[in-house]
Amino acid sequence: MSACARSLVLRIRCDAEKAYAPIGDKFGCDPKLEGRLLLTQAKNLGLSVIGISFHVGSGCEDPPSFRKAIAAARTLFDYGTTLGHRMTLLDIGGGFPGHIGREIDEITNVINTALEDYFPPGDYNNVKIIAEPGRFFVYSAYTLGATIHSKKQLLDSSGNAYHVKYFINDGVHGTFNFLLYGIPLSSCYALTRRTADKKVTNDSLVQCSLLGPTCNGFDKMTENVHLPHLDIGDVIVFPNMGAYTLSMSSTFNGFPKPRILYFQEREGSTD
Repeated sequence: MSACARSLVLRIRCDAEKAYAPIGDKFGCDPKLEGRLLLTQAKNLGLSVIGISFHVGSGCEDPPSFRKAIAAARTLFDYGTTLGHRMTLLDIGGGFPGHIGREIDEITNVINTALEDYFPPGDYNNVKIIAEPGRFFVYSAYTLGATIHSKKQLLDSSGNAYHVKYFINDGVHGTFNFLLYGIPLSSCYALTRRTADKKVTNDSLVQCSLLGPTCNGFDKMTENVHLPHLDIGDVIVFPNMGAYTLSMSSTFNGFPKPRILYFQEREGSTD
């Protein structure tokens, strides 16, 4: 067995209290009950553990969970070192939001403070710290435009539409696959000639459902979004659709994946 094959990273479980997709049920050991036992067993088997990794959950909305995880990692770093393991890697995983703003600033502040407290540079210069910010890189890079191909209006006793069901050319078997895993839809807006020519007011909005094109009765994105009255051929725009979307889509029922177009913002443009 080569040296690389015998170099292991111990993954611990430190779940955020609130995240889009918790993954601790599948990955990671309990850092208090199982971490030391596994480090000891690895030593007895002649295996070298070189570091600790964790993932608080995709789309973390609980910044303090990073501090708890980093503190737990430090405890196991110290214990592993006493056993003779050469601990040189800390993987703080993912869970970062995909947009610039208060949430990512809060998380990074928690992480930086925790690293300074538990892995101060003077004592841990040999430790390589890595992360897995997948959502953060791609979330805002992709905007989806879906076309309405049919619609159904629900009428009240006076014949007025109180709810409209729009059927669009993408769904949960396509780009919206992430909805099946509990990841919420962020937002959407209508793109039509009428909405471009005049301001849309709250009085002009109607409660809507957005449904996918397949035969699956559960192929629906939302049943409670407010949009203006739209026509067949109009487009509904979904920003921030770069994470866990196209990469997870299929061509179920023969519907193709979306065509990708590339746009570059013009210098000085405010559009």
